[in-house]
Amino acid sequence: MTTLSENIVNRVNKLPKPGNYAQALQPVFEAISNSRYAIYDRFDNEAVTQGKITVRIENIGSPTDITIRVADNGVGLDETRFRAFCVVDTDYKKAKGGKGVGRLFWLDAFKTIRVSSRFGDQADEQVTFKFVLRDSNQIEECNPEDFEVLGFGTIVNFEGLRDNEYLRNFPKREDTFLRYFSSHFISDFLMGVSPAIEVEVDGSITVYPAAIRNLVAQDFESISWESERYGMVEATGFLCDEAASAGLDGRHQVHLLADGRTVETRKVDGLIGLGPISNESATDLCLHVCVDSPYLNARVNEGRTAFNIPESELKKITREVVEKVKSAFIHEQISDYKIARAENYRDFIASYPIYDYADPEIQLDKVPFGANSPEEFAAGLVKDQVRQEEDRKKTLQAIVAEISEGEFESADFSETIIKVAEELQQSEKLSLAQHVVRRN
Repeated sequence: MTTLSENIVNRVNKLPKPGNYAQALQPVFEAISNSRYAIYDRFDNEAVTQGKITVRIENIGSPTDITIRVADNGVGLDETRFRAFCVVDTDYKKAKGGKGVGRLFWLDAFKTIRVSSRFGDQADEQVTFKFVLRDSNQIEECNPEDFEVLGFGTIVNFEGLRDNEYLRNFPKREDTFLRYFSSHFISDFLMGVSPAIEVEVDGSITVYPAAIRNLVAQDFESISWESERYGMVEATGFLCDEAASAGLDGRHQVHLLADGRTVETRKVDGLIGLGPISNESATDLCLHVCVDSPYLNARVNEGRTAFNIPESELKKITREVVEKVKSAFIHEQISDYKIARAENYRDFIASYPIYDYADPEIQLDKVPFGANSPEEFAAGLVKDQVRQEEDRKKTLQAIVAEISEGEFESADFSETIIKVAEELQQSEKLSLAQHVVRRN
């Protein structure tokens, strides 16, 4: 019998290439995630207090000369873990959500990769090697004396980006790196399940999760529910200083996770409907929600950079989450907003009475929840008008078809025509109101 062999160079060349900062940073994030797993394997329940990861970046502005060092005090690459490292597409970390391909992204991104690891007190309980992109002998064992080896743990050194999409998309500024780093691991930082991570970029040091946790003004107890469409969903919320959303699009954020790691962060300002949020101790706060679900875990790509889910479904998941957290986390603020919004709508129809053609509460429900100004109210009602126009069009077409076929009853005909005429008249009023609002 013959066993299939793996063409590593071809496998790496076929990996999806980055098109933005977040994707270009994925190989580094994979190394940091590996360190996190190693720390939990060693310290278990004491991982947060006993574990430590250091990330040191030099020459971030020069992609060809950049060096990145990721070090941890985790369990180390013992025989079992080293054997798993040597298996392409290993399932060793499958139970933790690992895809088994993270180190292949290292080969795609960096020209030189060196690894040193100690997993015991004895002299032979360590391993040092170069990880090289070539057809065979990708793991080149080296003399430990040529490598930096600490106590327990692993050090991974990356040097120089390859001349491909990684070179063109890797961030070249400290603030850009920190912004994407914070966003990627924000769920761990917010929920307090990350060991200490010290990030040094060209001499400037930032310590996590403190840099993020210090921005949290209020933690909410996690909620979970059985979604009719998506199965079990869990959401954990935090009210944070507005700095927690610095560099992100929007104020309020939903972080969609897969296996505990952020895959997508979505702005939900319009769905939340609130601007700055206040609580008993602070103002000008933003809401961050971390969302986990087996449904999402099963539908993430191998690089964990995107979900294999249509955008329409991601929007539906996000809307469902927001409706749940609005009632669970910020019910009081939403209630106050509804009262103020209703008053604003009454002022709106008082200024533009042509819109006062139905029960205000019913009309207000027809516009987006985030609409709170005359322009936004008018725009929402116009969209409703378009929907009504489509319904009227279908009704008229049906009437014409039935008359043509001789199946229309005279009693129904008179009543239906009157109703359609009234709706057309109301449509003309709305069109005029829209014109007046634009002119003013």
